Amino acid sequence: MNSVKAKALKAIESLPDDCTWENVRYRLYLLSEIELGLADVEAGRVVSQEEAEAEVEKWLASRGRKKRLVG
Repeated sequence: MNSVKAKALKAIESLPDDCTWENVRYRLYLLSEIELGLADVEAGRVVSQEEAEAEVEKWLASRGRKKRLVG
């Protein structure tokens, strides 16, 4: 069961019978985003935790924040 259609059907079938269209849309959106993220990992399009934290620090500093909120 590797096709997109098969994965979508499995995701929809796992929802309760009284789900809404919004539940269906969200489940499929989430599944799609997870697949895209896994493809990024496979292709090496990732950054380390330290690199991500450094980017957040630079972003916060550019907006006048000097200290990290957590950690």
